[in-house]
Amino acid sequence: MLAEVIRVSERELAEHGIQLTVLLREPLPRLCLDWQFRSALKRVIEFSCALLPQGGQLQIEAGLHWVEHDRYVELKLINASPTQLNVEGNDVFRPFLKVNDCRVGLSMAVARQVLRRHFGKIAFRQEHRNRGVFSILIKVPAENKGPQASI
Repeated sequence: MLAEVIRVSERELAEHGIQLTVLLREPLPRLCLDWQFRSALKRVIEFSCALLPQGGQLQIEAGLHWVEHDRYVELKLINASPTQLNVEGNDVFRPFLKVNDCRVGLSMAVARQVLRRHFGKIAFRQEHRNRGVFSILIKVPAENKGPQASI
């Protein structure tokens, strides 16, 4: 699923001068995710395009993450811009947010709701003035101990 969303997004990212790299830190468990989840992930990638109007780098890292006794798949979308990011971390999920003349707030609010329905979470933090990270956590069901596969 991740490869499919990336394949669909690659052309748009390249047209915006955004270099994409993907890092799979370990084999991931198979998760049942529907088209709404794919759409939510696509919206986060589109937000990255708005964050990087002069190009830059988008790195997607995927791996496992433990929170207390629960296992999650974590997707990090790391946005690195040659200039300062034009957004405050607290504003990312505001419904009427506009970034670099792109209306992206409603898309991110919807993406957050979709992820919650999939027992997931999304957060954004600005690490430096030119670097921001989306972290998406998707809970792995306790009974999911089957063979490892990419999501």
